[in-house]
Amino acid sequence: MANLKKVIFMKFKINKELDAIDRFFLSEDRNTVDNWRYNSEEKEESAPTSEEKREDSFRNVFTEFERTMESFQNSARFIMSVAPIMWSINEDKQLRGFVRQHGLALETGDYELYQIGIEHTSEITRRLQHSISVGQGIKILPGLFILGLISAYDVFLSNLIRTILLKKPEILSSSEKSFLFKDLVEIGSIDIARERIVEKEVESVIRLSHADQIAWLEKKLVMTLTQDLKIWPEFIEICERRNLLTHTDGFVSSQYISICKAHRVDISNTNVGDRLIVDQKYYTRAVSVILEMGMKLTQVIWRKIVPNEINLAAAELNAFSYRMISNRKYKEAAEMLEFGIKTIKKHGHDAIKKQMIVNYANAIKLGGDKKQAETILDAEDWTAATDKFKICVAAVKDDVDTVISMMKRTADAGGMDASSFRDWPVFEKIRSDPRFVESFECIFDEKILLDKEAKPNIRPRGIDDDADEA
Repeated sequence: MANLKKVIFMKFKINKELDAIDRFFLSEDRNTVDNWRYNSEEKEESAPTSEEKREDSFRNVFTEFERTMESFQNSARFIMSVAPIMWSINEDKQLRGFVRQHGLALETGDYELYQIGIEHTSEITRRLQHSISVGQGIKILPGLFILGLISAYDVFLSNLIRTILLKKPEILSSSEKSFLFKDLVEIGSIDIARERIVEKEVESVIRLSHADQIAWLEKKLVMTLTQDLKIWPEFIEICERRNLLTHTDGFVSSQYISICKAHRVDISNTNVGDRLIVDQKYYTRAVSVILEMGMKLTQVIWRKIVPNEINLAAAELNAFSYRMISNRKYKEAAEMLEFGIKTIKKHGHDAIKKQMIVNYANAIKLGGDKKQAETILDAEDWTAATDKFKICVAAVKDDVDTVISMMKRTADAGGMDASSFRDWPVFEKIRSDPRFVESFECIFDEKILLDKEAKPNIRPRGIDDDADEA
């Protein structure tokens, strides 16, 4: 029986009014599922109500930008995907529903024919015009989200520059830091004066073009930020296309051509007067580029300005990449981990670097290239590594026998528990192996799949961001 493949059961509570899922329950046990009934009187967890004070730290800039971009990755794309369907359903309700209600059906089947009084013509016309207007609005949604995307990047950059100036105020010139005595008397506080200087400088930089903003950072920090940045031309093009959408309704201008050429953007098939559009494919790529730009920028500057936080910066980069792997964004995760391992010159302590290597190899493997993943792992010496690393390496290599032989030992050592084997992406490919399941349930004395009740619109609880996962 141990070699039989596991099955799960899912039971849905249906909201009859919406004809959609209201709640679901998942378990391996059929009897448990059969007996489940949703108790609607149970209180939902309430969201925090207290406002958090803004924390001027690079860690906060990094994590807040990730959260913002996650909304643009998931929510915006969901809206763009669902909106046409909802439009179609609403169009059916508004047009066919109205005719059904007020007319006489003459033919049914693949085509429906109705007879309706001529007095309803104006109402049908009004409903049709409204439907056309909604349809036109749906077509421009990707462009609207691009405007929001770049605005979100601008907010991020403002927060990043603010943090830089607060951490290293000496990078401002003497003229930028000066206040007349009478002004200081009116302000009444050195701290408030400092805030005003910083905010004034942030505002002046944000008014620059996106390329000039990076040039300002390079000059002030005395460092190169775009030399090895492969996405730089794409980043510039996205920002310039946003400007076209804002000022020319998407029609190409000579300024767009000039700026794109200056930054090596391939515009060989684009001419002044052409109209550029934003579809879902372009939008999806744009979000990935903006996310990568912001996260890499923060990591490089963070390590430059606060060198004693290199371990923290590396840990945040690894945790971010881990979450991307968990969300099946393997290519993007691999790009960020390669950047953290190979491009960045200053690394965190060895344990963090090893975690990044394991996650990098796993991202490559889950992305479809197991051979390259093994090459990445074999290039590192794991002889002196802890069992936690060795079992993860074995898992990425799909070495089930080694994983099983080490499972109890690593659990007893305290470095890993049941949730590690249940949730970590390194075990994804072997988690359904009957031998792995049998060993897990024998060692931990619990089912590999825990019973779960949830609402489908609530994000399932994942690994703690601060967990020391591989």
